[in-house]
Amino acid sequence: MSVVPVRDLSHWPLRAMAFFARLFHKQGLSCDRSESRWCRPCLISLLIVLLLLGVALSLFPPVRLADKLAEIVPAAWVRVASERAQDELDRSQLKLPLSSSERIEALTTRFASLTAPANGAPPYRLLFRNGGQSGALLYSLPDGAIVLSDELLRALPDDMDILALLCHELGHIYYRHALRAAIEHRFLSIGAASLLGLENQAVSLLARGFLDASLSEGSGLQADQFARRMLEANGISASKLDSALARLTTLPRQASIPVAILQNPTRQDLDVRLGQSRNGP
Repeated sequence: MSVVPVRDLSHWPLRAMAFFARLFHKQGLSCDRSESRWCRPCLISLLIVLLLLGVALSLFPPVRLADKLAEIVPAAWVRVASERAQDELDRSQLKLPLSSSERIEALTTRFASLTAPANGAPPYRLLFRNGGQSGALLYSLPDGAIVLSDELLRALPDDMDILALLCHELGHIYYRHALRAAIEHRFLSIGAASLLGLENQAVSLLARGFLDASLSEGSGLQADQFARRMLEANGISASKLDSALARLTTLPRQASIPVAILQNPTRQDLDVRLGQSRNGP
């Protein structure tokens, strides 16, 4: 999988202007004559921001720009956007978990007891859901939520496999892969909303990006390397991650998944990662 690139750059000024016109309208900032005091500063600010973003896109690759913007997006925005994304999934796709409380508690306790790798680990929380039609699921959000489904627990009865995959998801959180992918996926709109201080709009765009943006193959490999280091720090063979990933390749795939975050890697993706992870970091 690869991060979705910025599209239709030749039309980005018109698209962005139309987008922010809708945003200003939602905030009650009309551009009619009776409210011209709002029109001029809004348009000037918008044009300056668009100019800056246009120059940046012409000088730097979107990946690098997304990394820089991810460093300055307020943590509170990221937290609220992550919660909104999970709330949407809970409303539309997921259900309350049916797995035994004993296994859930055992997994939660065992994972919490693991020692972080030498470079540390981010805060996290485990959320258990029933995947419904989406089936076996494991994904993470930038606020530290790691979500796994009943169907995944049934497919992987060995808790060591689950722990290895949880270490992998913790690596995604550590490197902020989902946040960076979401920003790259919607760089113009998120960048402009952030620079203009439009918090509600920026949060909404981030939440949508968390759902829609696919992680790159490089992100998967980086998370694998984090997981291997964490497993080794706890005296667990890093080959446990290999076996867990190999087991994932045997799970049935849904024909149609509405959002990218619920899509499991393909067999080809996992074969590449398995081959490269065995060669070490």
